[in-house]
Amino acid sequence: MISKNQVKQMDIKSTAVALVKQQLGNTDDNQIGSALDALFGGSDSGDLDLGGLVAKISAGDLAGTVASWLGDGGNVSVSADQVTRALGADQIEAFSSKLGVDKEAAANVLSSILPDLIDKNSNGGSLIGGITGLASKLF
Repeated sequence: MISKNQVKQMDIKSTAVALVKQQLGNTDDNQIGSALDALFGGSDSGDLDLGGLVAKISAGDLAGTVASWLGDGGNVSVSADQVTRALGADQIEAFSSKLGVDKEAAANVLSSILPDLIDKNSNGGSLIGGITGLASKLF
C-alpha cells in the first residue's frame, strides 16, 4: 500500500521531471529521473529529498532566496552560478553527465526549475510532505 506521503513525493518527482523535460526538450523521463535521484538523494521508493536540497541551498548565501520560494509571495530568481556554488560543481557535473548536457546547461535548468519546484511543494514557509527531511537536516 502506498502512503499519502509517498504519493506526494512521487508528485514531486513527476513535477521535477516535467520541469526538466520542458527545459531540455526530448530527454528521456527515466534519464531525467535518474539524474534527479542522484542530485536530490532519491531512493528506490521513488521519492526525492526536497527538504535536504532546500537545507543545503539555504545553508549558504541563498537563505533569503530560498525563503521566497517557500513563502507565499513572489519567488526571487537564482542564477546558474549561484546554484553551482550552492550545490557544488561536482554535483552539477554529475547531474549534467547523467542528462547528457554540458555543465552550464544543467546549472541553467536547475536555476530555472528550483524556484517553481520548491514553491509548488510549499505552503506558508514550509515544505508540504517534506518537512521531516528538512527538519532532520537542520537539527
